[in-house]
Amino acid sequence: MLSRRKLRFTEKAALLEALPSGETLRVRNSMISLRRGQIVLSRPLIEASFPFCIFQWSCRDAGTHSLLVHPSFTSLQSLSLPIGQRYQRHGTALVSKVGESPDFLGCRDFRTGDDMRRIHWRSTARTGNLVVREFQEEYLCRIAMIVDTFVAPDPFWRRIIGSPVSHDEFESAISLTAALAEYLARGDYVVDIFAAGPDIYHFQGGRSLGYFENILDILACLEPNRGEPVRTLSPAVLDEVSGIGCAVAVLLKWDESRRQLIESMAKEGVAVKIILIASKKPTDLPEAASVLSAEDIFSGRVKAL
Repeated sequence: MLSRRKLRFTEKAALLEALPSGETLRVRNSMISLRRGQIVLSRPLIEASFPFCIFQWSCRDAGTHSLLVHPSFTSLQSLSLPIGQRYQRHGTALVSKVGESPDFLGCRDFRTGDDMRRIHWRSTARTGNLVVREFQEEYLCRIAMIVDTFVAPDPFWRRIIGSPVSHDEFESAISLTAALAEYLARGDYVVDIFAAGPDIYHFQGGRSLGYFENILDILACLEPNRGEPVRTLSPAVLDEVSGIGCAVAVLLKWDESRRQLIESMAKEGVAVKIILIASKKPTDLPEAASVLSAEDIFSGRVKAL
């Protein structure tokens, strides 16, 4: 949750020279959020120096308001996913049925147990035998997105003087995850997102449910984790991702615990696309992994993965 210091007003407070009795006037003020997250807005304050600028009177709104700021990102133009995607029949149960229907394959002879509502009467009249229409259920691709939230603890001297370290790599990982979610939202994908903070976040959404906005809500509230979120996340990930077949992992460092997580998913038949946010590529990182810098992500230069 962000404080008011994370907001910057773009103009001074509205000033009225006079407000006649019985009249109302609407004023507007604008501000800019300096970062993502949930912002608690202060109650509007009205001050008056009537009469004759001798006394100052003030009045505040009785309620409080909050604002959720989504992470900024640059849309991806292309995304290469690893081979091993599994098209799941149950994926259609996760998406809205509004405006969707099974694919029409053709007509065939009637069989015992067929739905009478699918009888094709024109073909039946032409052949003299009962003919039914045959459909095929729609198959959607299910993909898991794993978000690493690890950030190294601030140095002791910075904690003493109260000067926190900027977490550019963490914020760039959030921004890149938002770009990945936005790209997948444009396609026929069922997306599972796993993120570890103080709690484990697991969200699942499908086409036409507006799930992209829900993912942005989760990403907006994620905070850096100074523990080892991957160790907490591993059991939940392996249990769910083993039946998915394709995953995209956005990592903030490469160590033994993350290597074991990737290898465990590979043993379960999961094809994993690794994206590491770092200044240089570790020597033991798989060749197929992508290494991106926070500067490239923030500048919008990352448009294809």
